Amino acid sequence: MRTPLTRRRAVALLAAAAVALGVGTLTRPTEAAPATGRPDMSAPQRSADHPALIVADGEAPWARVIDTRQRRVSGTFPLTSTASVYTGSTGQYGYAVQADGNWTSVIDTAARVPTMLGNGIGGQRPIHFTAHEGQVAIFHDESGSATVVDESTLDRPHPRSWTFETEREHHGVAVPMGRLVLLSMPNPADEEDGLPIGVEARTIRDRVVQRFPDCAGLHGEASSGDLVVFGCEDGVLVLERHGGHFDSDFIAEPEDAGDNRVGTVRAADGVPFMLGNWGSEGLVRIDPADDALTPIELSLTVRSFDLHPSRGGTAIVLTTNGQLHAVDAETGAVLASSTVVPEFGTSGARPALAVSDKFAYVSDPRTGRVAEVSLPDLKVTGRIRVGGAPSSIAVVHR
Repeated sequence: MRTPLTRRRAVALLAAAAVALGVGTLTRPTEAAPATGRPDMSAPQRSADHPALIVADGEAPWARVIDTRQRRVSGTFPLTSTASVYTGSTGQYGYAVQADGNWTSVIDTAARVPTMLGNGIGGQRPIHFTAHEGQVAIFHDESGSATVVDESTLDRPHPRSWTFETEREHHGVAVPMGRLVLLSMPNPADEEDGLPIGVEARTIRDRVVQRFPDCAGLHGEASSGDLVVFGCEDGVLVLERHGGHFDSDFIAEPEDAGDNRVGTVRAADGVPFMLGNWGSEGLVRIDPADDALTPIELSLTVRSFDLHPSRGGTAIVLTTNGQLHAVDAETGAVLASSTVVPEFGTSGARPALAVSDKFAYVSDPRTGRVAEVSLPDLKVTGRIRVGGAPSSIAVVHR
């Protein structure tokens, strides 16, 4: 998960750094890691009550799959570098995005024995990962290119994929939307600006059909159905798909925003609004229907957060004091708080959050464990020994 960004930090941290070196491809890397892990052969089938987790070590190049029913590691896989992990939209695959290794590994957790696929996604400095409607996209910052993959073909020798190029390297994003792809646009007037100025809609055959260049400092996105929201330095860009085109809207930030901005966005199925970070110590409710951004003050440093559909939309928030909070996203009221890990800082291997239907999971790199916390009461129901320094974490089966 991404650390919330203020306007100043986003521009300073994500400025462009390198010349384009390559294009995303689906192939085994030159220095390939073995495509098998060390699985627990008795691993049972998963369910919504007991999802599979994928966890990346914050200090060493390993990813592990966790069986939450048996509360044990069911597969351990070597990587090319440390990674951030994500889940696809089909509930079958986990993805380990290795920015320093120029590689994204794909792990099939739906089988009885978790397996790392021989097919992976190569490209120069993969960062932003998105999943939507059976497709995933990975943007490679140092080449300014994106690779889109049809998840249903990942078990084939040659999965179906498409590569899209932009004008130059930048800290970008691609959002797959069926036969359309939303692709970030670098700033043509300032090559030192690492953040995009907007997005363009392309067909899967790489024909530009629309441009939306009014989102300076674009960072962070989320999608739900036909709706996509992007964080901008002075508000959010809202796009809604209608067949082969998008309608657009821009929701401006409140007048008293100061240095606060939206740099991370979260969505949940069935919830009519989205959530964004608001600086480092708050959230903001994004209401496309009401054309409104409503800040939620927490007065605590937010490490990560997600949007849960309970109570019409509940924010599950991990703060650096080691607490997990359930916040009513309609009213801003804190419904429950619980200490789940010791207080931690803002750098190095840090705890991270993943949310399923019934549980939140918080990694703890200092103890080598993952805490399981029931929702929405935030009671710690168990701690799973992982080993190493577990940090980035994702729920694969919801």
